[in-house]
Amino acid sequence: MKITLVNDDGIRSPLLPYILDALSDSKICGEIQFVVPNQERSWISQAITRFEPIQTKEVELLSFSNTKHFGYSCSGTPADCANLAIDNLTKTKPDLLVSGLNVGTNASIPYFLYSGTVGAAKAASLRSIPAIALSLQLPFELFALWAEQDPQCFNEHKLKLQGICSAASATVNYLISNNLVDKADLFSINIPWDLQLEDPKAIFTELQPAKINSIFKEKSPGVFEHNFQGLSELEFSEYSDLGALEKGLISVTPLSYQSSNVLWATHFQAGSSFTPQ
Repeated sequence: MKITLVNDDGIRSPLLPYILDALSDSKICGEIQFVVPNQERSWISQAITRFEPIQTKEVELLSFSNTKHFGYSCSGTPADCANLAIDNLTKTKPDLLVSGLNVGTNASIPYFLYSGTVGAAKAASLRSIPAIALSLQLPFELFALWAEQDPQCFNEHKLKLQGICSAASATVNYLISNNLVDKADLFSINIPWDLQLEDPKAIFTELQPAKINSIFKEKSPGVFEHNFQGLSELEFSEYSDLGALEKGLISVTPLSYQSSNVLWATHFQAGSSFTPQ
């Protein structure tokens, strides 16, 4: 199986070498190539570059296992990376696109909608390529260090990150081996930091309903910067992705763009007409 790996944290993501090693060691992987942004492009959802040319550069990445991985860095968005990987940078399309491993969780509806990691998986799904987004929940202190542009903060967690990425790869392998990857448009997998690496457990989940607090703060008069204040109206549902993370379980959420069928069945009558007034 040919796997393409993309992300939204960019070529300097501290998790990129770990997940490349884990996926390349998987029994489902025959070939792996990465196409990632040349800088962090988080919180950008499924944005596509339209008005600027996209620059790509061949990159060789030496992982912690001294394995050489080959791919591209890209000046565009994560969704750009996905589309370029599928249609432009390789002679044959991938059998599977994996997006991640994201630095931070993408559990709940707001994170799912805003995430560049998930956005790349959405882009692959629209090209009829099976797609899986992978995200890692981090302790607040560790995420804060990463947000302050300190990639060295992950160095002391090498063995833990190798175990987490191995569990992530095994979860991907489960979906492929059991012919589940084609049963949804895409999958969003979230992995808890406190996962029991000796015996990791996963559960199928749904997106946690939630709203959000403010996203920006004023830095100076008329100038604003990103300052996300978290989720609101949050009540854990029984099988939500956030609920699974709270229990130390890998959350596996299948997503389908046919979700409107639920609304038709419960609130509306398909094909009915009305007069707006």
